[in-house]
Amino acid sequence: MGDTIQSSQVVFLGSRDMEKIRVIFNRNVNTLDVWLDDPEKEFISEETGNEIILKKDKAGRVIGFEKLNVLVNKDVPVPLEVLSVWNIGA
Repeated sequence: MGDTIQSSQVVFLGSRDMEKIRVIFNRNVNTLDVWLDDPEKEFISEETGNEIILKKDKAGRVIGFEKLNVLVNKDVPVPLEVLSVWNIGA
C-alpha cells in the first residue's frame, strides 16, 4: 500500500501568486520533486519520515517537497496523469 496523507483541513502550500507548479521526476536518482514556488527560494529542507523531504523558504513556508525512492523498479515505464480541479464540491 502506498503512502497516504490524511488531513481534516485544507492547507495551502506555497505562494498565493505562484505562476506554475513544477513536477520533476528524476529516474536516475528515483525521486519526485514538486515545487509550489521558485526553487531558488529554498532555504532549508526538513525530512519528515516516510522518505518525504519538505523544502522551505526563509519564513518557514513549504514551497516544495521531494519523495525519495519513488519506484520499486526504475526500469518500468511510468504513466503520468495530471489533474486540475477548479470547483471542488460544485
